[in-house]
Amino acid sequence: MKPITSNLELLNFVIIESNLSLIQSTTDEFNHEVFKQYDLEIDFSKSKEEQTQDNELLFVVYFDVSVNCIKPLFEGYQIQARAAAAFKITDPGALSKEELNNLENISALSITISSLRNYLSTLTAFGPYGKYILPTIKVGELIKEKVKKQNQPPK
Repeated sequence: MKPITSNLELLNFVIIESNLSLIQSTTDEFNHEVFKQYDLEIDFSKSKEEQTQDNELLFVVYFDVSVNCIKPLFEGYQIQARAAAAFKITDPGALSKEELNNLENISALSITISSLRNYLSTLTAFGPYGKYILPTIKVGELIKEKVKKQNQPPK
């Protein structure tokens, strides 16, 4: 089967900041199930879109993740990372408003999360507690939560 390429293109993915700390295990045998107990905090934002002369739309998705950073801390890893993913949408005028919205928000965010998941997995792969894999995230719910938070009046 021949794939149909998307109008959305990942131009670059970079790690802006990253911190990994080891939290000493209290037992001789580390149980990887503890990874499921880690507190996970996520935030993201998107730069303003920029239209190029070649009829392309450029934007950047910024993504922050904190893993096991709220007390009580669990043994294993404590991770904080900030990433940026640059995207291009070719011929945005040929897309419906819904298609464009899906590419800019859902697809771009999903690609950024997947890239960060790969980075975290690689970062921890050679650590003493083995590979940490960022859990699967409901992107639609993450976006709803972000919009809800943005619409709240300041405290």
